[in-house]
Amino acid sequence: MPPSNLITTDSATILPENPPPSTSIYVLANEILIEIFKKGAEAWALSKNAQSTVPFPILVSGVCSHWRAVALDAPELWKTIYLPLNLEIASTWDPYIWVSTWIRRAKTIPVTVVLDIPADPPHFEEICLSQVIPFILKASPAVSVRRLDIHYQQEQLASVLGEVILQTFQASFDQQHCLTFEQLSLCFSGISFRKSVTLTDSNCPWGQSVVDPMPVFCVSKLRLQGIVVNPLQFPNLTSLTIFNLVATYKDIQVLFATSPNLTHLTLRGFSIPRSSLTVGNICLQSLQTLAIRFNTTRPNSAYPLSYLHLPNLKYLELDGNLELSVSQVLCESLLANQLEILALSNFEHSFRSPTTSSYTFHSVKHIRLINVRLSECMSPSPTSMSVQTSLLNWPALQTLATNATLARDVIDLLNFPHPHIQTVYLTPAAQHHLTHNTGRNGHHLTRNTEGNGGKGTFYLKFPLVSERHMCCSDVKKRDEANIAASSYNKRFNIEDFDPTIHSCLLEDPEEPGFLNEMI
Repeated sequence: MPPSNLITTDSATILPENPPPSTSIYVLANEILIEIFKKGAEAWALSKNAQSTVPFPILVSGVCSHWRAVALDAPELWKTIYLPLNLEIASTWDPYIWVSTWIRRAKTIPVTVVLDIPADPPHFEEICLSQVIPFILKASPAVSVRRLDIHYQQEQLASVLGEVILQTFQASFDQQHCLTFEQLSLCFSGISFRKSVTLTDSNCPWGQSVVDPMPVFCVSKLRLQGIVVNPLQFPNLTSLTIFNLVATYKDIQVLFATSPNLTHLTLRGFSIPRSSLTVGNICLQSLQTLAIRFNTTRPNSAYPLSYLHLPNLKYLELDGNLELSVSQVLCESLLANQLEILALSNFEHSFRSPTTSSYTFHSVKHIRLINVRLSECMSPSPTSMSVQTSLLNWPALQTLATNATLARDVIDLLNFPHPHIQTVYLTPAAQHHLTHNTGRNGHHLTRNTEGNGGKGTFYLKFPLVSERHMCCSDVKKRDEANIAASSYNKRFNIEDFDPTIHSCLLEDPEEPGFLNEMI
């Protein structure tokens, strides 16, 4: 039966009765079936070929009358509306009925509408621009549309299509009410930030209200690519993600000044011209999460973050894009006295290079390193590794996570001179190297897994401190040796580490697949 027929009828009798119960799935309780359907819908939405296949709720509701009845009685299964724009659709397919039917089946649950536009969208103008988008914009307060994603992945028509969609936004805007979406994503791939279309008048200066009336959106989470918006249009932002942002110092200053409630900021492909920097710090009291992937194709970009004053920042993630060193980015300590989590990815040089010795993050409790070495290829000798320096730079450190894939990297981890680490998160490959290579490098190691799979406790005894250093006349060396002796005979917990789920910067709108939920 065509998907269009399945979506327009709420009756379960249009399908045959259950086939003979050849498997146990036909005798499962409805509550269990619903959970299976929900997991299947989540897996389908995360797959790379979701746009080119029938939406999972439509698929399971077309198996038999029993499954259809169960699916139609599960509002959470219909809370995300996928318009099958990539599929061959019959001429009788009505997108208005499609969207309104999904909304009706979701009942009181706020819905998400996903418009993932193919390269050559058939009848897109009449399907989406004249029916779906205006319907959603006008009816959003009544039908509880929580999230709207509009995503176009082809460069050829991105700017033209973006302008048409934004014109539809403006034409549908009604001063009687403003948009009440929680989350709005407008992503048009292949367009640089400065060549993007604008949500208001193209001559509207950044951060200045010159359009009367200027549409205001009650959106708390905003994701943009290929579109320039005026920050004044989004006064309630708590989360902002921008791809390929080329901004000046003043742009960032205005953004922070007009977004006093901004809590989460992700900039993927970010650069700021060095010439735009001025004396003085930019302060945002509310920001708690900051994730930046630097655009290393611009040689005159200013990478240091010393101009930001973020007194309540808890999470900082930096991606060097395989071109930068840690010292280039953190040449001066970021003004973030409450920082608890530091995540570094894809940096050219090691984390513990000599130039990093000046970094002092007194509050950092957790460090995550992805494709970052702990030291250079030639590890320092035990006598040259300063426990005191490590304690000064990271006095609160409790956990360390790494995706180390080489035995040398694991040995560097074991040599990391910090006595207060309680848990180390390692990938399975790193755990393999830990158990098979430490003995050959002078480290005495035993493991008690206690039947917990990848989890376990490692007991380490490091032969790094000699009696000569513990009894020498140099007070500083003797104190360091005593600290080392007490800390190296210790145990720490090992837990599994999956780098693919521990990053704010992994999402790539250029890749196939639907956009993720924003934090």
